Amino acid sequence: MSTEIISLHPAKPKSTDCPLCGEKSTPPHTPFCSKRCSQLDLGKWLSEAYFVPTQDSDEDSNLDAIIAEVDRDIPLS
Repeated sequence: MSTEIISLHPAKPKSTDCPLCGEKSTPPHTPFCSKRCSQLDLGKWLSEAYFVPTQDSDEDSNLDAIIAEVDRDIPLS
């Protein structure tokens, strides 16, 4: 008979380096090393220094017209 032993203690995550300064990350601020680095990273997202690229679809170009048409078709209760 074969049984699998499952640990009740999760494996500790591998230590990573802070993406901004390269120091070792610390648990309350992971993946950053400090509150300062986490705040600097947040500031970059908020100032749009970082962004997620997107592509506009041709189908979405008439989105306002489609929404207006649907709004006309739905009767108000």
